[in-house]
Amino acid sequence: MKNFVGLDVSPTNCAVCVLQEDGTRVFEGECSTDPGEIIKTISLHADCVERTVHESRSLSAFGINPLLSP
Repeated sequence: MKNFVGLDVSPTNCAVCVLQEDGTRVFEGECSTDPGEIIKTISLHADCVERTVHESRSLSAFGINPLLSP
């Protein structure tokens, strides 16, 4: 089943929410704003990520830009 991930990034932590495509919440919690920790948290709770969304404040690039690098 496809998963959708929402991220809310702050300087010290990242709120993570994972939903199934039918809207069922799989996970809601926090991790550090370290890109490796964000990836680890998502990987533990989402098998097939269809889309990831994040808040659009200026701090969002703090944790997201390293995730977008190849």
